[in-house]
Amino acid sequence: MGEAISSTVVSGWAWLPSDLLYLIVEKLIQITDYIRLGAVCKNWQSVARHQKHQRLKSCHKQLPMLMVPSKHNRHERRGLYSVAKGKTCSFELHVSYNKRLCGSYHGWLACVNENLEVTLLNPFTKRTVHLPPFAQVPQPIHKQAYRSDHYIKKVVLSADPSLFPNDYEAVALFDSNGTRVAHIKSGDHGWTHIDQTIRFFYGLNQVIGFDDLIYYRGQFLAASREGGVFAINVSKDPTYKPHVSIVVPIVQGID
Repeated sequence: MGEAISSTVVSGWAWLPSDLLYLIVEKLIQITDYIRLGAVCKNWQSVARHQKHQRLKSCHKQLPMLMVPSKHNRHERRGLYSVAKGKTCSFELHVSYNKRLCGSYHGWLACVNENLEVTLLNPFTKRTVHLPPFAQVPQPIHKQAYRSDHYIKKVVLSADPSLFPNDYEAVALFDSNGTRVAHIKSGDHGWTHIDQTIRFFYGLNQVIGFDDLIYYRGQFLAASREGGVFAINVSKDPTYKPHVSIVVPIVQGID
């Protein structure tokens, strides 16, 4: 009798009206809550999986987690610290310490090896995406361990490769001093190097070096050492020539 009642209750929860399930999804903020919803039953998991836009909104609402050393300092694992809850998560991620991390976007880590090959790693699903290696890399870079480790400064993604496997882009800031930027789209076989020359109103051309790079509201943005902000203009049109344009001009005299 008890088993029959339990089965009926589970069945009832499993087939809640879709509109009601969507309202529940809209209220979720923490990714852990999103995962728990999908674990209730196959029907709920299907709703959670197909609500791509709600999933993205959920990611943007919550504070990012911090990757910290594992509890027992194991070299093949890393822990996660929740800023929102003020504690370390009970589970650990399989992320080895021998990988140089140069970016974290949409739950993916950008890892680079000594051959300057970038791999996108999702530590939750263990899925990897191998991006093409960088071309035209100076030969001495491979002989200098420190420079090789920091040659690729940062890699930024436009979207989650697991949600949009055929519609994401990446921009890399590299050459140690940030003097070079490259762009790639999903499916490309190589990186496209972007001209960073800016022509100022007084007629002088200057190659801008960048300190940081982000993706914000559909556009890649870079910050220069002098305090300027620049748009990295790219397009899915193969005939379009990527270039850099000024968003916030450099204020002379600021270091």
